[in-house]
Amino acid sequence: MNTKSRALCALLVLSGSLLAAPAATTSAAATTAKPAAAAPTAKVKAEKPAAMHARGEVVSVDAVANTLTVKGKKADETFTVAATAKIKKGKTEIKLGDILAGDKVSVTYMKDSGVMTASAVKVMPAKAASAPAAVKK
Repeated sequence: MNTKSRALCALLVLSGSLLAAPAATTSAAATTAKPAAAAPTAKVKAEKPAAMHARGEVVSVDAVANTLTVKGKKADETFTVAATAKIKKGKTEIKLGDILAGDKVSVTYMKDSGVMTASAVKVMPAKAASAPAAVKK
């Protein structure tokens, strides 16, 4: 083959590859666009409310209504105690009715639609009264 024929063949090969390249780019763009379009149709999971904590002195306990009222910093807070709530005094599991007014508690709860539902209540140990200092003679 002469030089002119080789140049012409090379030109035809290059022009053919240039014509095929935009089709490949278009198909790649089309495949990446499909997952993006599918994303809005995916189901969105509702976020579970985060557990919150409160500490304070017990104002009242109603074992029949399963409620516990704790003195808060600004106002008293009333918690509905879940039937599955873990209620402990130290390492011992107790019942809601065993908690007394004046006990110090730590409450783990979730707030949903304005209702605070306790999932755990820990009764804090009472601080020992400090003995008066001995008087030296």
